[in-house]
Amino acid sequence: EAAEIDDDLLKLEKLARTDIELSEEAMSVAFQATDLSGVALLINRMKYLVKLLEDIRNKRRQLNA
Repeated sequence: EAAEIDDDLLKLEKLARTDIELSEEAMSVAFQATDLSGVALLINRMKYLVKLLEDIRNKRRQLNA
C-alpha cells in the first residue's frame, strides 16, 4: 500500500511541477502584455503550487523513511 501511495504522490508531484512551469511561461506572457492582474493571479497560483509541491515531497519523505 505504501508503494501505491508513493506512486500516486509521485504523479501529483510531476503534475505540480508541470503546472509550475506552465504558470512561469504564462507569467512571462502576462508581464510582456503588462497584464498585472493576470500576473497577480499567476503569482497566487504559483504560491499554491509550490506549497503543494513541498507538502507532497514531505509526505513522500515520511512515507519512505
